[in-house]
Amino acid sequence: DLDHWLATADRDLRSTTRSIGVLEHHTAYTASYDDPAPSLQLCIEGREDLAGPLCHVLIGFDGVVHLIAAGRANHAGEAKASGPNPAGDGNTLYVGFEWDYQGVDQGPSPEQRSAAVKATAAVLRTIQRPAEAARGHLETSTTGKIDPGHVVLDEFRCEVARAI
Repeated sequence: DLDHWLATADRDLRSTTRSIGVLEHHTAYTASYDDPAPSLQLCIEGREDLAGPLCHVLIGFDGVVHLIAAGRANHAGEAKASGPNPAGDGNTLYVGFEWDYQGVDQGPSPEQRSAAVKATAAVLRTIQRPAEAARGHLETSTTGKIDPGHVVLDEFRCEVARAI
């Protein structure tokens, strides 16, 4: 549940990371209410070319928030400056949230978006950063990433600001 996740995130974020924002992604896998987290195992274990964990949090299509990792995760690569956040190692600068949905032909579910707002606000509140510190991968990528698709990030940040 979210309270347990917040307690876990609070313990780790204050003691072991220097993250200054939350980076929002989509997995590019088709998800559904029948299969809400098809990327869960991949996010935990990684791929042949990239060791896991591949994010800190996976948000299922049903709105369930899965805590994947508390330390470093390989989700961002090199990041350019975006909003109030500087350029640098995106894996260090950001807590990585993967929303499990396809992203081009499929957007997030309402439950997924709501969970992402609440969880993003919780992390930003914990690390004492403003809603503007939440960025989409497309805003920080040096290689042309497009995620999270079907999310107007300025509107998302307004929702996060209200939740903070």
